[in-house]
Amino acid sequence: MLTIDDQNLINQAIHTEGIYHASVREKCINIQKILLDGVVVHGVLFCDVNRSYLIKNKETLDGRLVATADGAVIQEMLMGNVEVILNGMEQ
Repeated sequence: MLTIDDQNLINQAIHTEGIYHASVREKCINIQKILLDGVVVHGVLFCDVNRSYLIKNKETLDGRLVATADGAVIQEMLMGNVEVILNGMEQ
């Protein structure tokens, strides 16, 4: 399992255009949806349009969160064409 430096990701989202983190509310408030290779993705915690990847909560096929035996939610990193739709405008 990988450990993610969340504070570093938050810092990137605050200071870099095209990077979004769920904890940086002022940048995320206008997000309508996030697409990966044209498909809407739910549960996104972080996405980088510039480097074409996102980190999201892992889900089963029916949309339930996947967790470890001790209850920690598992995240996954997905790569591809990341698009952020802000109030009807593509970013």
